[in-house]
Amino acid sequence: MARLRMILRLAFLAVIPMLFSSCEKEEGSTSGDSYRYYALNVYPNRAMYGTVDGAGVYMQGDTVVVEAEPFVGYYFIRWSDGDASNPRTIVVEGDLTLYALFSDRADDPNPYNPIGGSGDNPDPEPLQTEGWVDLGLPSGLLWAACNVGASSPEDYGDYVAWGETQSKDIYNWSTYQYGSDYNKLTKYCYNANYGLDGYTDNLRTLEPGDDAATVRQGGGARTPTQSDWQELMANTTCKWTVWNGVYGCRFTAANGNAIFLPAAGYRSYTVTLDAGSYGDYWSSTLGTDNPGNAWKFFCGSNRLNMNAVSRSYGFSVRAVRAAN
Repeated sequence: MARLRMILRLAFLAVIPMLFSSCEKEEGSTSGDSYRYYALNVYPNRAMYGTVDGAGVYMQGDTVVVEAEPFVGYYFIRWSDGDASNPRTIVVEGDLTLYALFSDRADDPNPYNPIGGSGDNPDPEPLQTEGWVDLGLPSGLLWAACNVGASSPEDYGDYVAWGETQSKDIYNWSTYQYGSDYNKLTKYCYNANYGLDGYTDNLRTLEPGDDAATVRQGGGARTPTQSDWQELMANTTCKWTVWNGVYGCRFTAANGNAIFLPAAGYRSYTVTLDAGSYGDYWSSTLGTDNPGNAWKFFCGSNRLNMNAVSRSYGFSVRAVRAAN
């Protein structure tokens, strides 16, 4: 039943945009005519130890049951905020991320906790915290030490839709700059089936005026291409770690230099999802099969990959530039 509830709630995302324009409740309002919606993210501390049910997007005031289910040979210890009840009932009052802390020991006093407290392993290695980092890559590209809109490596910075340069309140097709839907594109479209009234322009890479890194940072900065991200993965060693209390991936090159990509999650509609668990970073490269999508880089505790997703999502941007 918990999985069914989660599926139904996620399906409800399709109608949220219509509700936000006319049904957003003011903070502190007691009116029953309109509501806010919040993300409840629940994860296992280690995916090989168990599963968790109950995640979804819910109305303010909803009562939700979350449940941790350990695999054979593993044990549920408590939740990341210290609560040990399982199943657990939560009244939704805002965005919330919880981890089920599993262990291979039933009496483990310090199970691994991805969002702070016992079990953290802060990264002791030095890290360049500003400017441009030379990773000794074959291309000679330099990588920025911080995300666009950030002042330190662990700062999430700004989330932007693909082809847009500023953050905003709502991330979906209704607010997207270059098309009101995936098949009504008005720029960056190579297939007439996806363009508004058959529009095409055959543009497949962000132009400088639509590149958040170029517009926001200048000095030759740009958003990495799909190939740039692949070069980073191929020529560095990645470690899931903690930097100044923030989880993310550290990429260390053969020359000893490194960059840290915080697990900033992403923005969809009005909510931030997966922050502290995964990082989603735009490339400047349009999707191969569907121009309504663009390639993005994904990093987490157990995998790195690239895939093409809707241009309307809000992802992080980490800039690159050529060496002088």
